[in-house]
Amino acid sequence: MFESGTEASRDYLNCSVCLNELTDPVTIPCGHSYCIKCIKECWDEVELQKKAYSCPQCRGVFPTRPVLNRSTVLTDVLRGLKSSADMEVNLNGGECNFCGGEKRRAVKSCLTCVASFCETHLKTHLEFPVLQRHTLVEPCSRLQEMLCPLHNKLLDVYCIQDKRCICLLCAMDEHSDHKTVSAAKEWSEQRQKPLQNLQERFPGLLQRREKDLQALTKAVKTYSTSAEAAVELNEGFLAEITQSMEKKLSQLSNLIQAYEKKELCQAEGLQKKLEQTIARLKLSDTECDQLRHKDQHILCLQEFLSLSAFSETESLQSNPVKENPSFLNAADILSGLKEQLEELFDEKIKEMTSAAINLKIVLPANPKTRQEFQEHFVQLKLSPESSHPCLKLSEENRKVMCASSSSSSSLKSSVQANAEKFTSLYQVLCDSPVKGCCYWEVMRSGTVHIALSYGSIPRNSSYSSSKFGCNSESWSLECSGNKFTFWHKCHATEISAQCQSTIGVYLDESAGTLAFYQISTNSTMTLLHKAHIEFTKPVYPGFRLECGSSVTLC
Repeated sequence: MFESGTEASRDYLNCSVCLNELTDPVTIPCGHSYCIKCIKECWDEVELQKKAYSCPQCRGVFPTRPVLNRSTVLTDVLRGLKSSADMEVNLNGGECNFCGGEKRRAVKSCLTCVASFCETHLKTHLEFPVLQRHTLVEPCSRLQEMLCPLHNKLLDVYCIQDKRCICLLCAMDEHSDHKTVSAAKEWSEQRQKPLQNLQERFPGLLQRREKDLQALTKAVKTYSTSAEAAVELNEGFLAEITQSMEKKLSQLSNLIQAYEKKELCQAEGLQKKLEQTIARLKLSDTECDQLRHKDQHILCLQEFLSLSAFSETESLQSNPVKENPSFLNAADILSGLKEQLEELFDEKIKEMTSAAINLKIVLPANPKTRQEFQEHFVQLKLSPESSHPCLKLSEENRKVMCASSSSSSSLKSSVQANAEKFTSLYQVLCDSPVKGCCYWEVMRSGTVHIALSYGSIPRNSSYSSSKFGCNSESWSLECSGNKFTFWHKCHATEISAQCQSTIGVYLDESAGTLAFYQISTNSTMTLLHKAHIEFTKPVYPGFRLECGSSVTLC
């Protein structure tokens, strides 16, 4: 396999006709490779001149025009080289901004020119005295992030008050009354030691999170094993209870059949006896008729006494016959048994379900320090489409300011109605929803409402239905002067705390918790309010401002 960084490797992958890197490579019978387009054009010309087909490199002659098949091996090699080259460029600080065609790897970046240079194009900076005064650094592929989005100038000034890098024009304008130092001085004097401390904490954090991951993996495995065992037990129990019930029902069927046989036998005997009695009674009735006409008094008297005795005997005998005999009581018994079993199963299943609900995997504890919260940090941006016309977005949609009351009416009237925009309140949403465990920080000035809202909140409706915190669609923390108030469905919860300009918001969507924290100058986190919410739709961070107030997403 060729190494991507060597020129020799690439020479083998160049077409000897166009002298560029092979495109759709094909290999001809002599072993040399060309771009399929190049070799076709060569042989088309040879065919017009009625000459022999030959290799442009070794001049080997072929009796007939060879069939061209793409070389999959060379195609894979070229693709691998390109991927390796792209990776090398990314790892080593990007590519030269002045190379035409194939870009070479940059060896230096110029902060003055805000561009990266390869070894060839860097020579002008090393040779010309004017360019020698430029600041050269190790190659960086993120030069654009070092520029001010407003003035397109280098962010070489650090604002101590706002804790962010700014350009010289920002320092002279918006930050003119702020304390500032050079970014280089802030980094070398103020940030090196905290960086070292931060780096020293990372191994401990890494170890803790690895232990948490191991514990979670073990808990998940245990939970899965337990669930599989419970399912197998359930299936085994079903088989056993089915077998047991079949056995009991078979015994009951045998008992019913034995009872049926016994009752039928008794009924048959009684039936035969009754038939004999009926025949005897019919005969006796006939004999009575005959006795009336006989004149042998002694015989008549004897027969009469015999018939009377038989009649008395039959009158005294009782042959109980069950009316509508059936086994319907068995159906009642089985129905009752079914209900009892269902009630028993329902009760036990509820117990097992309750136990399963209470069986929770122990996850890592909620973050406590600012550093732990920042492990869940998300970068937010405001949505211009939702922003009220009187709100001004800046700093790549990470800052919003509310226009003064004098200019609000003119701005409002000059902007056409938009279904996405808030029109009755100075409100704005972020451009994307937040999910899972996430954390963001807000720097505020003046009275602002820091909110979380469903995207379906009304935009052009009445004051209360679209106001953050005054409906079922949103939750809001009002920061006004020296007090905080949490709002939901127009219900206010007063919070007593000393006001700070920086507020942290932590959302755990799966646990259904929304927490607001106050952040002091020494990064101490103080819980202001925690709400327990059952989220049903995607949620978006949002803000409501009053005239003269501003919000900056950190």
